[in-house]
Amino acid sequence: MSADDLTILDEQLLLRRIHPQWIANGEPESSNFDAKRSDDGLSVTLWVDESSIAYLLAGHEDFGISVLTAGDLRQEGFIIERAPMPDNPHHCDAVGPVAQKSSKRLRQKHRWLKKPGEAILDL
Repeated sequence: MSADDLTILDEQLLLRRIHPQWIANGEPESSNFDAKRSDDGLSVTLWVDESSIAYLLAGHEDFGISVLTAGDLRQEGFIIERAPMPDNPHHCDAVGPVAQKSSKRLRQKHRWLKKPGEAILDL
């Protein structure tokens, strides 16, 4: 496992794409925040500017976008690594515990930037 990238400050926003089928009662299922394998982590996009949303939704326009802070993830034991991809230069991996309690707490902390099939809200 790599070291936490501390140039990503705790207050910086991280965006997570949410599939429309992974929502219950208007909120993302906690499995959306579950690091199923500790070596892979959660795929997130660092909010840099409006392009972050475009990279995240490219080909997935009907998906939702959940927002957490880097600090939210670190409080649950995650480290955040920059992992740029050709189609998303702001991509990061949040690597952390495989724990159901962590995913439930992250679900409680999240807020919507965009609900599936709806317009983008203000940050």
